[in-house]
Amino acid sequence: MALIDLHLHTHISFDCQPMSTLAGACDAALRTGVGVLALTNHYELDGVLAGQIRSPDHAQEERELLEARQVFAGKLEILRGIELGQPYASPEEAERLLSARPYDVVLGSVHHLSNGVDFYDVRNKDLPNGTLREMWRDYLSLLYTVASETPVDVQTHICYPLRYLPTEKRREITGLPGGEREQFTPIFRKLAERGMALEINTAALRNPAAHLPVPDPGLELLKLYRELGGEFLTLGSDAHVPGDVGTGLREGARLAEEAGFRYLTVFRERKPYPILISEVLS
Repeated sequence: MALIDLHLHTHISFDCQPMSTLAGACDAALRTGVGVLALTNHYELDGVLAGQIRSPDHAQEERELLEARQVFAGKLEILRGIELGQPYASPEEAERLLSARPYDVVLGSVHHLSNGVDFYDVRNKDLPNGTLREMWRDYLSLLYTVASETPVDVQTHICYPLRYLPTEKRREITGLPGGEREQFTPIFRKLAERGMALEINTAALRNPAAHLPVPDPGLELLKLYRELGGEFLTLGSDAHVPGDVGTGLREGARLAEEAGFRYLTVFRERKPYPILISEVLS
């Protein structure tokens, strides 16, 4: 069984360069042992509605997807997906968007806080700890909203702010490590109740600036998710360039196994299918 990568961006995403093609990503997937790849370009719902971020060219994306499926037929399964940022910004628009195409998997993410600020935007600013703590609390509340109210399949990179918070301030601001149970129990309970999946995002493993030595989330959060009834886990490299496709997926699968999971999940036509971790790692 090959590796599974359900989080990929190409030049269709606003934050990728023209060289980030789907064909290049597929070539990289084959080189790194990936057999199932989901194309999940960004759609930042609040930003698009406000006219601050361009809407993806879905017609071009569809042409490239269909072409890649022809070229790589029998070698690579390419799923149609989307990463829907801030999916709570407009439930009506989210439903319209997701009903317009036959998606296999819908990732739900929080990049922007309630005031529109992204932790990425403040990564080099010396903000007071109190301000950063308020931002962290707001972030957790938005994660809960995604888990409890939105039509997505997978909750992605739940520790996203940790990529940009100063290492020396992280524990004081977030309470992590140590505060996992108090802060994430409501979120994980909702994911479990609604049958939503949790993503193991491996982007931090190739980004030294993130100061995260493990995938996101780490072992303690994965154990908590399982304890609270969480069943579905996906793997995603969150690649924005072809060379990052598939990176860290074996580490992510081993971490899931260490947390007590036996299966990973692939989504097809918005339905979860279990894949034995032992087969993925074989």
